[in-house]
Amino acid sequence: MASIYQMATEAQGVKADLNIVLTSSLPLPEYQRIAERIGAKGLMSAFDDPEQIVAGLKSVSEGGLFFHNNGIIRTLVQKHRDGINGRLEHPLSPREVDVLCCVAQAMTAKEIALDLQISVKTVDRHKANIMNKLNMRSQIELARYAIRNGFVEV
Repeated sequence: MASIYQMATEAQGVKADLNIVLTSSLPLPEYQRIAERIGAKGLMSAFDDPEQIVAGLKSVSEGGLFFHNNGIIRTLVQKHRDGINGRLEHPLSPREVDVLCCVAQAMTAKEIALDLQISVKTVDRHKANIMNKLNMRSQIELARYAIRNGFVEV
C-alpha cells in the first residue's frame, strides 16, 4: 500500500497544478503537519459543517488554503486522548501520552516541543521517562507500542 506522500507525489507528477485536500475523521495536529509536508492545500474533518467544507474547497480551488484549526478540533483531540487513557492500563501521564503520540507520528523533538509548547529538553526527558516506564530502548519500539495499543492510527 502506497503512503500518502507517495500518492501525492505521483498525482502531482501527472498534474503539477493539482490541489490536494486531505480528509480525516479526527484531524489531529500531526495530520496537518503531514498535509503541509506533502504539499496539500487543505485538511478537512468529518466534523466540519457542510458550509465550511464548501467554503474550504472553494478557497483551495481559488489558490488558497484550508486548514481548519480551532477549539473544536482541540476538544476532539483531547476527547480522543482521554478515551485512550480511560480504556488502557498504562503507567504514562497525560503529557507522556501526548509525547508518545507525537513520537509515533515520526515527529522530531523540536516539532514535538513546538506542538506541545514545551522545551526540547523537556521532550527528551518525557521520552526517556516513557522508555523507562515501558521498558523500551528505542523510538521505534515506542511507535510500535503506540500503534498496537491504539494511541495513534496508521
